[in-house]
Amino acid sequence: FRRHTAEAKDAIEQALGAAVAGYRAPMFSLTPAVPWAADVIRELGFRYSSSIIPARTPTAGWPGAVETPFMWPNGLIEFPVPLLHLGGLRLPYLGGVYLRYAPAFLIRHGIARAPEGAVLWTYCHPYDIDAEEKFYIFPDAPFWASFLLNFNRRGMLAKLDGILTRGVKRRFIDLANTLRAS
Repeated sequence: FRRHTAEAKDAIEQALGAAVAGYRAPMFSLTPAVPWAADVIRELGFRYSSSIIPARTPTAGWPGAVETPFMWPNGLIEFPVPLLHLGGLRLPYLGGVYLRYAPAFLIRHGIARAPEGAVLWTYCHPYDIDAEEKFYIFPDAPFWASFLLNFNRRGMLAKLDGILTRGVKRRFIDLANTLRAS
């Protein structure tokens, strides 16, 4: 993990000509099984991470983890994935496949009722917004996973625009200021 992450960070920094400050574990895979990874991430020079989903998901998750930003004992700042609270359910909703499938009214509901201290942030992959990309079957995944990762792309840019222009811009600015201050 250390070697691969260091090599990836170096390659990105060489391409950018600038330091990389943030890290996001693939599929948000920072879980209770690998808490040591936060130390490696910090040792490699990252200032912040967005690698925890504080709920159970089909692929990962850290149920019971803090939902608001926190600092690991080593000084690494963690920005957990924002969750939509719906009854007893806690679901990711502001990025990737979660955002593509979440109806706009649920996104608005989640933003309006985000817990005090939560930092709302979003992410997407190029395939999340490329409605013209051909259907791709992932060779080492079940067909349903390929379907989920390929479907429902047409509305993604409009959803991102809505998130960034209607009601959460202040929270995104707060996230940027938090990072500058650290």
